[in-house]
Amino acid sequence: MGAEIKDEYSVMPISRQRKYYLRQRKRRRCTKCGKPVDEGSLCLEHLIQMREYRREKFGLKRRYRNSLSYKAAAKAESHLTCTEAPAPLAELSPANSLGMSVPATHELREIKQHVDSVLTQLRPDLRKLPVNGCHFAPELLLKSWVLSNLYSIRSSRLFCEQLPFNLLWLWFLDLELGKVNLEPAAFGQAYERLLLTDVARDFFAAVFTASKMHAA
Repeated sequence: MGAEIKDEYSVMPISRQRKYYLRQRKRRRCTKCGKPVDEGSLCLEHLIQMREYRREKFGLKRRYRNSLSYKAAAKAESHLTCTEAPAPLAELSPANSLGMSVPATHELREIKQHVDSVLTQLRPDLRKLPVNGCHFAPELLLKSWVLSNLYSIRSSRLFCEQLPFNLLWLWFLDLELGKVNLEPAAFGQAYERLLLTDVARDFFAAVFTASKMHAA
């Protein structure tokens, strides 16, 4: 049993749980996991969990972007600001051997070929997109959209959780095994912003056209 804690909260007639909460707040630590926090009582991960739990429990539809969880997510993303425009996905990661594990007849091979061809055509427009603190290449985000739709992935968080362990997805995105660690909040925000751009709509139209031609 650890030594008894002696501080200003020791003599208060409150529960041990409340004392722990107050001590964590004073130390600027998350009251759930103990991680350092700049503001509030929860780290970013638990802020988002609490927000989504309340949204689901009370059936909330509106999103209040000025709330602490959204501000903290934006601040975390700004820490990863790029000083120059993101390089194309092919330049971000060298060729790897993951493709050797994908059968030559796998249907995703032809889809990847179509998608890469469309991205090559749109590369001049992708280069013109504003960075705005985003450290994700637009090619990565657009190809992630293709995978999310093909495999019915419900959320960016679920996609980020599954990606590091899915060799097929890593190969499709031209990423390397063991070198992927996407922060779901930052990835989700960048993903949503890109999907609203004209170049994203051009990408969708080109991919749909290619898929119809292939089906015919």
